[in-house]
Amino acid sequence: MKELKEMNIETESESSIDDLPPTTVPEGIQIRLGGLKGETEEELKEYGNKLSACLRTIGTVIDMSGLDGITAVVDYEGALAEFSRDVKGPEGKNQLKPTNDGIARGVAMTVAFPKDGEVKSHMFFNYYFLKGIDYDLNSEVFQFSLSIIAHECAHVEATSKFDSVFPGVSLKRYPDACNALDRAKWGCAIYPCWEEYIACRRSSCFGKNPLDDQVDTLLQTLDGIDEKADCIIEEWERDDDKDYGKVFYGLFKLYGDLIKYSSYVLGTMHGSGLTVEDVSSLRDGLADSWFTSYFDNLGELCEALYESYGIWEDYGAFNPIGDLLEKIVARKGVSARPCGDDLYVTLIDPL
Repeated sequence: MKELKEMNIETESESSIDDLPPTTVPEGIQIRLGGLKGETEEELKEYGNKLSACLRTIGTVIDMSGLDGITAVVDYEGALAEFSRDVKGPEGKNQLKPTNDGIARGVAMTVAFPKDGEVKSHMFFNYYFLKGIDYDLNSEVFQFSLSIIAHECAHVEATSKFDSVFPGVSLKRYPDACNALDRAKWGCAIYPCWEEYIACRRSSCFGKNPLDDQVDTLLQTLDGIDEKADCIIEEWERDDDKDYGKVFYGLFKLYGDLIKYSSYVLGTMHGSGLTVEDVSSLRDGLADSWFTSYFDNLGELCEALYESYGIWEDYGAFNPIGDLLEKIVARKGVSARPCGDDLYVTLIDPL
């Protein structure tokens, strides 16, 4: 189905719900909508007003003052690709792409970018997955869409909090003083883990609880992950060029995704006041797993960071998450140390 038309509407400052504090959503935020074939301009406008109302309500709990704009279109991937933020990510790439790793598929993204000397956030949504806000407030489909919206709203707050303490770091996703190993830790573990943990924790009170799906994604990622790591190493061994960086970054990305998906689960669990023992699928899935102690450790690290949310003394408080990933990769006999602006990678027999 193709987009029929696009429409821009603006958010309003006042809340339509009694007994709520003022919303933090800035007045006049542009919402760009790209509707489905057959939708009228009136239907699209009504949809936009409902989305604006959801944002204003969420903005009474989550700080949305850093929001610059919203895009909700059918061509979600295309909207990401065409967005220019004038900053390169941890891998030196500027083009944005949705998550699609065969297990998880992204339907929304919040992007930090510089504007007028400040760091602002723009939220992108796949239009299909927000259509639930057209339904009754108590319906499951509405609650599902609300949870997606709230999660991205929490990313807006997280970016603002992080930037207030560490100006500019959220644009590159690593501090200026980082060496090559530190950049790998920040890009593959520290920043994504913290971002998803805090977004899930802060949004856990809105909409349908996503914990079951998050646990399923985590356990699917964990299943056979060591075998995938072995394949990366075996491919390296067969390669005449012996690209040590390829095997190191391959394992860092592989296991980095594992702890990132763990952070989703931990954020929702902690926001909902749950433990592993309260979630039978997670408890059974981690039973007798090599990963259990790392999962528990990650939870402790994220909890400690949350206790000083927005008032961290320095970014060194986040480094233990990267160290955790380094320890996981070392299980496969791969380690690295800084060498100038590059890495010296060592492969030994796995632990």
